Amino acid sequence: DLHSFPTRRSSDLESVGSSKCSLLEEIHQLAKARVLKGISLVSIAEETKIGLRYLSAIEEGKLDKLPAGVYRINYLRQYANRIDQESFGDIERSMRSDGG
Repeated sequence: DLHSFPTRRSSDLESVGSSKCSLLEEIHQLAKARVLKGISLVSIAEETKIGLRYLSAIEEGKLDKLPAGVYRINYLRQYANRIDQESFGDIERSMRSDGG
């Protein structure tokens, strides 16, 4: 349900810096697209073998809860690709500008 999707306050985004803000916005847009397409986190977890707690952390913008390094990038890639094949490039660019 789109109404139950967590929203971001502008103060939340401003506090993390502009490049991090861009990454969080990309993730937020993907999460909204997931809901609109009727894709459940459970189905993504089953298809990608990524734990629900990590998928939830992605959608909540709590990337520090994900494993570091290549695992973090891979989790984001798989999440993005499952929702929208075109999206990971935007996320990857945002991550690079964030240094992450």
